[in-house]
Amino acid sequence: MGRRTFVLAVACSMLVGCGSSRKDDQKKTELPPPPKVERREKAENKVREQIAAVLAAAGEEQFYKRVGELFERARELGWSRTQLVGAIIDYSTQISGGEELGRYNRMLTNLDIPRPEIVSAAAGTLDIAQGTAADAGRNLLRYAAPPDPRGRKDFSHFKPYLEAHASPAPAKLVLWMYEYDSAAAMWEMRDVYGANMSADDFRGLSAGEHVVSEILFRQQAGLIAPDQLDQPAVEQLARLAQYRQWWVRLYVANVLLKHPQFRKPQVLDLLKNDTDDLVKQTTSRIGK
Repeated sequence: MGRRTFVLAVACSMLVGCGSSRKDDQKKTELPPPPKVERREKAENKVREQIAAVLAAAGEEQFYKRVGELFERARELGWSRTQLVGAIIDYSTQISGGEELGRYNRMLTNLDIPRPEIVSAAAGTLDIAQGTAADAGRNLLRYAAPPDPRGRKDFSHFKPYLEAHASPAPAKLVLWMYEYDSAAAMWEMRDVYGANMSADDFRGLSAGEHVVSEILFRQQAGLIAPDQLDQPAVEQLARLAQYRQWWVRLYVANVLLKHPQFRKPQVLDLLKNDTDDLVKQTTSRIGK
């Protein structure tokens, strides 16, 4: 073998040896591949499917059976009641159509979810939600404010949330309440913010609101023409528009917004430059 051939053979031998050594080192240092993990359905999806089954139930017997299965599914997953309530409230964005909405509200009642919990969950969405999510939040708020025996909406379940967020007041929730039922909203604000109201102011507020509500009831009942002006009601609104409590003036602004027949300069002029943002925001919509 010539010298050149011998050198080439030695070089090849060294390369093979080095390669083999690197492979051995690689085998020693490389971690084994991770074991294959079966794809598991998320717990949220399982609960969501069970909620859908409740809403699709036909008849009383199947409805209550599906509700029981929903509780059982949550128990199997180790969910707390708070987690289940949150999932049910979140599902409200999936509701489509009045019939399904009725079944959903019925489920809320049968599951005995406290209305203050529903208010707390829904009120927070008003600031950030849009479209379907916002509609779902408003439906939950309507559910949480059923009519009381007088026909007004019962906002008593809103009180814990309002007290917890009293300063500043939760603007969008407050505006929604006044739009839904102005008089009922005002009286709920009185329970939250009216501790320092004098007895005379309270009596004046009660009398003024009664006069306005009475004329509105007569108009809605067809006892008088819808656009008929009632001077005592206008005078009461003008008097209430001078109250120092913003939540009283917000009631007046909403009455004017909803009922054009009361929009007289003597009342409007008092609210145009109001110091409260919610009152100004509502007044700015009058006539548009």
